Amino acid sequence: MSERSYTKAVEKELIQAAQTAAVREAEKRIKDIADIAARWKKGRLAADAALESIRQTANAPAASWLSEADPGVPVAHGISMGLLTRKDLSAKAWKAVEVLVTLAEM
Repeated sequence: MSERSYTKAVEKELIQAAQTAAVREAEKRIKDIADIAARWKKGRLAADAALESIRQTANAPAASWLSEADPGVPVAHGISMGLLTRKDLSAKAWKAVEVLVTLAEM
């Protein structure tokens, strides 16, 4: 199997997009935890259930955004999770990862 290659500019953009996805994932987790706490505070969720939900959210394995592998893989994963969109990438970067996105969405 051949290794994918990117221009330096596209590779740099993909690495930055992967970092953006990592930040967005962290923000989503924080929002989810805040929502759980708000439900508990309003009495809609018991303390033990809230604590368990917070633990599960906080301890869920983070996506491996910044791997040493192909930088297109975490970008495709971020797109499939809804953390990135096609608009987050230039046309050249999108073209470079389009097949990976299709695979990630299968």
